[in-house]
Amino acid sequence: MIRPATAEDILDFAPKMREADKEEVEAIIGLDPLAALSIGLFQSDQCCIGINPEGEVVGVFGVVPIVPNQIGSVWFLSSDAITRSARHVVREAREWLDEQNATYPILTNVVTDANTVHKRLLRSLGFTFGTPIENYGTGRVRVIPFERYP
Repeated sequence: MIRPATAEDILDFAPKMREADKEEVEAIIGLDPLAALSIGLFQSDQCCIGINPEGEVVGVFGVVPIVPNQIGSVWFLSSDAITRSARHVVREAREWLDEQNATYPILTNVVTDANTVHKRLLRSLGFTFGTPIENYGTGRVRVIPFERYP
């Protein structure tokens, strides 16, 4: 199930974030989970929470406008439930992404090279990967840009 996220959701989810996602947020933008999620909640056109059939929160996600009605920065921060709910996540996320692509013909962002779970998920959701970028963000890590088109 996907529904709009609330500030309470963000407070509840922050300590449950996967370690790899915490490291990615710290390395790219230098923020702790609660700060990153709070920014996502307030800057995204639509910030959502994904819940699997067992009632576990799988992740919080959204799209931040880069160029209104053209390019959106899509983001997703997950809990450990992502590994138990991959099929469910892919099925629901494809539909949500199709809706976002109707508003933003280009959905884009970067993923750290070390975040293998998210790279697999992105590939299964129809994102294509660009050339890796070295020394990116506050942690000067290797990232891979990705994009999705309708």
